[in-house]
Amino acid sequence: MYIVAMRLPIMTEKIGNARILRIGMVLTLLGMIWVCCFQSGFGYWFGIAAPMILVGAGQSMVISPLTVSGVVRTRGEESGAASGLVNAVHQIGGAVGLALITLLAGSIGNQVFRYRISMIVATVLVGLAYIATLLLVRIEKND
Repeated sequence: MYIVAMRLPIMTEKIGNARILRIGMVLTLLGMIWVCCFQSGFGYWFGIAAPMILVGAGQSMVISPLTVSGVVRTRGEESGAASGLVNAVHQIGGAVGLALITLLAGSIGNQVFRYRISMIVATVLVGLAYIATLLLVRIEKND
């Protein structure tokens, strides 16, 4: 996440926030799909580390454009409150997503199956978020 975050201003200047957001969502979704396909024979590097690198890179690309889009049309004196609201929604979204995953998979006795269902639900949620970015975030000509 750190490496991508340090390169994010340069990438944003070249291709714009909306495209960065969509690329970040795709990377996150690909990483989550990869995790859903985990098998015990994969080993740590292929089964855990590589998909988490994709998820981490994707998420570091998503946070900044989401924050920018939440404050872009606010007046200067309202930008702090708008930024705080965006961050609160990030936190609430994570908590609601975790609660939904726990609700759907928490009562499954088999730990491997519970993990797989949890990752599938999380992947579906990321997929829905990606669809929302496609429908709600416009790519401007100068973006």
